[in-house]
Amino acid sequence: MTIWLAFEIVSTICGIACVYLQTKGRILAWPFGIVSVALAALIFHHHQLYSDFILHLVFFALNIYGWLQWSKIDKNSSSGKAIVTLTNPGRWIIGIGAILGTILWGYIMDRTTDADLV
Repeated sequence: MTIWLAFEIVSTICGIACVYLQTKGRILAWPFGIVSVALAALIFHHHQLYSDFILHLVFFALNIYGWLQWSKIDKNSSSGKAIVTLTNPGRWIIGIGAILGTILWGYIMDRTTDADLV
């Protein structure tokens, strides 16, 4: 067994534990998520999958942010936060931006890195 396979197995197990604990509303989910995405990021970087690597760095930061926010929640407070949704024009703008951004990112990765794009 290579170290990369071991990382993948541990990452998967931690990811499953994270999802399970999130469904139960447990703050302990966040450390499992952090370990899962950190190991996955290492795997993606090693295999020259740079876009996935960068995405997992974002996931890593979001897991830390989520953990910090959950640790600040007052369990005795009854005040909820308002849910805000996008308008239809906002959805179109984000959708078109995502498509154009994906095309641009693919072009940049193709021209400037040794990323394995196939």
